[in-house]
Amino acid sequence: MVSPNLGKFGVLKQFAPSHPQGGHWVHYPLMGEQVRRAVYPGSFDPPTMGHLDIIQRAARLFDELIVAVAVNSQKQPLFSLDERVQMLRECCAHLPNVRIASLEGLLARFAQQVGACAIVRGLRAV
Repeated sequence: MVSPNLGKFGVLKQFAPSHPQGGHWVHYPLMGEQVRRAVYPGSFDPPTMGHLDIIQRAARLFDELIVAVAVNSQKQPLFSLDERVQMLRECCAHLPNVRIASLEGLLARFAQQVGACAIVRGLRAV
């Protein structure tokens, strides 16, 4: 009999009941399996409900989502980098596979350093 916590091909999954939309399955790779990691970059000054919606959707698609809070020298931020990181940590505390990091430098280099296979971006209809 197959365990209900084993998904397709025996991949371990865990139900995250604290999810605001009633819970979702989080994929945890087994030993030897490559982690599907994505980066969601942005200034997040301040984090909006739209940002949080994208974070929640991307968290369901990837094993790990790194929300990269960027420093943009061309902008005068409303909140400091540390404040933005802390706000996002509090907003995403219920998502077990989301981690918040600060990003200084090139996004492509950061994505390569963390082993990301994808970069998540939102679209804005203006």
